Amino acid sequence: PAVKPVQDLRHDLRDGVVLASLIEIVAGEKLNGVQVNPASPQEMRENVEKVLQFVASKKIRMHQTSAKDIVDGNLKCIMRLILALAAHFKPGSSKAANQTPSSMMGKNSAGTGLSSANHRPQSAAAVAQGAVAALADVRQDVLRLGRDVLRHRQRDSSLDEEIEHPYWSVRALVQQYEGQQSVPSESHSSSLASPSPVNSARSESSITHSEEKAGFDIVREEEADTRTEETCSPFPVELQQARCPATGLETAWEEQLLEQQDHLEKEMEEAKKMISGLQALLLNGSLPEDEQERLFVLCEQDACPEEQLIIVRSRLDQSMEENQELKKELQRHKQEARSLQGVKDALQQRLAQQDALILQIKQELLRANMDKEELHSQNADLQRKVEERNRLLAEYKKELSQKDRHLHQHQAKMEEMLRQLSEASYHQVPLERELEHKEALLAQCMKKDAEETNDLQLVREALRSLRNSFSGHDPQHHTIDSLEQGISSLMERLHRMEMQKRQERRVRGKSPAGHATNEYREPWPSKSKLPHSHSTPAMSSSACTKVLYFTDRSLTPFMVNIPKRLGEVTLRDFKAAIDREGTHRYHFKALDPEFGTVKEEVFHDDDIIPGWEGKIVAWVEEDHGEN
Repeated sequence: PAVKPVQDLRHDLRDGVVLASLIEIVAGEKLNGVQVNPASPQEMRENVEKVLQFVASKKIRMHQTSAKDIVDGNLKCIMRLILALAAHFKPGSSKAANQTPSSMMGKNSAGTGLSSANHRPQSAAAVAQGAVAALADVRQDVLRLGRDVLRHRQRDSSLDEEIEHPYWSVRALVQQYEGQQSVPSESHSSSLASPSPVNSARSESSITHSEEKAGFDIVREEEADTRTEETCSPFPVELQQARCPATGLETAWEEQLLEQQDHLEKEMEEAKKMISGLQALLLNGSLPEDEQERLFVLCEQDACPEEQLIIVRSRLDQSMEENQELKKELQRHKQEARSLQGVKDALQQRLAQQDALILQIKQELLRANMDKEELHSQNADLQRKVEERNRLLAEYKKELSQKDRHLHQHQAKMEEMLRQLSEASYHQVPLERELEHKEALLAQCMKKDAEETNDLQLVREALRSLRNSFSGHDPQHHTIDSLEQGISSLMERLHRMEMQKRQERRVRGKSPAGHATNEYREPWPSKSKLPHSHSTPAMSSSACTKVLYFTDRSLTPFMVNIPKRLGEVTLRDFKAAIDREGTHRYHFKALDPEFGTVKEEVFHDDDIIPGWEGKIVAWVEEDHGEN
């Protein structure tokens, strides 16, 4: 197709027409809907978007590029797109082998046209023209930066003359680059006008080599300027003291300059990468990241030794540059590996700390759960106690109400008794006279009982002396026991007869005074009991306890009655009932919950005697002081 020659990559590729023609040549596919003569930026952007859509549909590897960047004339984005197309549709592939050389040659020269399909140097020269444009762009940036530095340094005092030399090196570098560019530019123009393929190959090789050397010199000199600038940056003490008032302004300018320098270094690195890729494409027919399918030689078999020497040197420089890049990449990967190892160690340490913290939190959580359960149990216990207190309070209230009711009843009874007392006060005088008479009779009875008691005591002492005269196992003890039982039966019979007489008198008494007298005399039969006899007056079974006891001198047990309920009889009552002289030990039959039936010894007089089946069974042994 008739495409105008490309003079400036920034402006000639903005409309997307050349890019569409390039795709049609290298890929063999024509893009539909491309405006051949775009009249507005919108039509240019649509053309570029169709090109980018084609690149995306073919899955061509390329950096992120937008249509706006290419329309605005961003040289880096344009070079990326050209390199991506050259790498994907490389001349060695069978798909675009017949179309790539003629298209690239037609894009660079208007009349040199279409030669054979294997005319590879012409397409390489077209790609190299992009490198020239990239270097020109870098040169303009460096020149602009040098002018800014010079303009700023001219406004400063004469103290900055020693500091300005590193920045002057940038301008000198640009001038040197412009001087070196003169010869390759002439050879480049002559090579483009030459119809001979051999001359084109030679001239393009020299152009590429000189441009690459110039680019490498620019990079090296820029790096040297940067190092010189860093080396010369520490000012003398006098200069620093002299420039103290202008520190704020200098700091702002230096920050801006550092930002521009960083941006320039990044652009230089990208330009170096583009030049390296173009050199590899010129030397080997493929980019460095592509697989080398076969060895490609730019010159013919009958090329002169100078061209072969240039190619070998270019390949050597390319290999050395790739080696340096690989070393830098290896160093960077090592640094990243060390950094990642440090991050890994820090993360592992942090993980260990987190594990310890989680364990501590789990312990605290367990402790909190235990405290919570304990509080729940305490709460339940307190609730139970509160319920118990409420129940007791209700019972107490109920008992209090009952006691209030009983109190009212007792008050009523007390009032009744007071009324009866007032009535009985009228009968007090005759009752007092009757009381005096009864006291006189009582004194007579007590005197008579005392005489009988003395007589009975004499009999008991006589029996005791008689018992002591016999040995411990003498059969006469049985006779003495029978005699004592007979005396006890006789006394009980006499007491019963006296009680019958009293009952007859009580039945015959008809007056209230006589009735009161009988009631007054009724409790006194218990007083007439002989304190040393073995029998008790006839009383109710609930108020009397039978006692059966054994002695060590007789095989026959003795039985007495104590006028107390079982559970109220003490050792003192038992001693008074049996009336034994000397020191004795007292054993009583009892029921133990653990051992069953046992003999329990009682020592103190106030101790309660245990019972057995409603009565008391005892053993009385003399204590001879052996223990």
